Amino acid sequence: MRIATINLDIYKRCHNKYEITYFPSVDELLQSPTSYDLYLIDPGALTQNHIDKIVCTKMKTSSTDYLFIMQKAQWKKIYLNDINYINIEHRSIVYHTTFGNESTSTLQTSFKKAVKLINHSSFLFLEPALLINLVNIDTLQKDCIIFANGDKCYIPTTKYNLILDKLKDINY
Repeated sequence: MRIATINLDIYKRCHNKYEITYFPSVDELLQSPTSYDLYLIDPGALTQNHIDKIVCTKMKTSSTDYLFIMQKAQWKKIYLNDINYINIEHRSIVYHTTFGNESTSTLQTSFKKAVKLINHSSFLFLEPALLINLVNIDTLQKDCIIFANGDKCYIPTTKYNLILDKLKDINY
């Protein structure tokens, strides 16, 4: 387990037992490109700006969770952890992953029927055809989401609070 903290006392007590990294401030911790399994932050040290940037995830999917999609008469396996978001482009469902994009054959049905991840705990469905993997969000802005790999997904500004509330509801 990888741990990040801004509390020097916790770091001193745990650094010999755990893989723990100390950051002198919340700002420096949030600027770190490294992801950690656990963040130990004193709530009093957080400002509203910090809260808007922090993404807490209890909903990580197993690295073995996957789905198969049909691509040009063949089935392709995609791991759920690798999906940033899913949308429709030119009548095809496009899986935007950490490694690139994967398109299905032409969509013959509604997006809701075609995508079985709509009710998955790691994903948030935004009508009519956008499915976001909350686990992979790095930064949430008023009009877009930036994922850990730098991929950017534009969102309606009216959905910002819904996404932010969902992220705040996620526990460690």
